[in-house]
This record gives sequence, structure tokens and C-alpha cells, in this order.
Amino acid sequence: MKTLTHGRFVYLAKRVCARAHRQAAAIGHPANRETFTRDLRKAIPRLGNRVADLRALTPPPEDAAAFQRLLGDLDSAGFAGLHLIDSLQAHQIRHAKTLLRKLDRLEKRLNRRSRNLGLGACAKRLAARLPAATPPATKPVATDGGQNRFGFTFQGQKFRVVRTRTETTIVLVK
Repeated sequence: MKTLTHGRFVYLAKRVCARAHRQAAAIGHPANRETFTRDLRKAIPRLGNRVADLRALTPPPEDAAAFQRLLGDLDSAGFAGLHLIDSLQAHQIRHAKTLLRKLDRLEKRLNRRSRNLGLGACAKRLAARLPAATPPATKPVATDGGQNRFGFTFQGQKFRVVRTRTETTIVLVK
């Protein structure tokens, strides 16, 4: 495959990122744990498709190493997203919160690496909104009649995780 010039590489990579952003915007905002996991199930294959599109590009030699690190971080974000789905379905809230923090760190790293390659458009939620979570609270916000409540933010909306002895629910805070 022919090596691209830096300008052409940036142009094509930005087109892939724009496609990923359009797909991420179509997902919407989750209102509970079920829609949250459903949206993650939609977003992760789309992220994989966009990563495959990026892998098809041949960057110039001076950008090749940085681009490979960016692709590695995208792979890590995809795996963390899959693990997040599994942990939410298994009601492992502590593990899910750890994964959300990991995704937040990956997002910052992806943004930095994207900007260093000249892909500023890709830096805004490149991983299809998966790492858009801020670190959730590490301690119960309130204990009320045997219920532990934890809070976190995803896609700019606040959620509360309520754990009882029998079930775990994620509730949108209005």
C-alpha cells in the first residue's frame, strides 16, 4: 500500500473521525442501566469499524509510531468498553466504576495523541462516547435503609447507582 503524505493522511483520518462522531451522536443518552448497556453494545462495534478504517491508512514514516500508539489506545478503549458491559450485567458496580475511570484516562491520552498527529477533530470524543464518563464517586453518597448510592456522570448527564441486597439499578438524576 502506498504511503500517504502528512496532509492526505490527516484529511482521511479526520473523515473517519467525523463518521465516528456522527454515529456516536445517533446513540442518544441512556436513562437506566439497560439502555446504557444497549448503547454500549451499539457503540463498541462502531468503534471497531472506525479503528479498522484507521488501520487501513498508511501514515507517513514520521507519524507511523505515534499513529500505532493511537491505534493501541483505541483497542484498549474497545476492550475496556466490552468489560464495562460485562461488569454492568453482572452487577459489579465497583469494577464498572474502575473501568469508567480507565476510559476517562484513555480519552485524555487519545485526545493528546490525536492533537499531536494533527487530528484535532478526532480529539473530541474519538472513542465514540465510551470514555465520556468522569470518575464516579468512590464512597457511598448516602446510605438509606440498607441502600448504597453511588453517583457518576456519563455524556454530561448525572446517574445514581442504587444497590440493595437484591438488585442494582442505575437511575438518571434529573
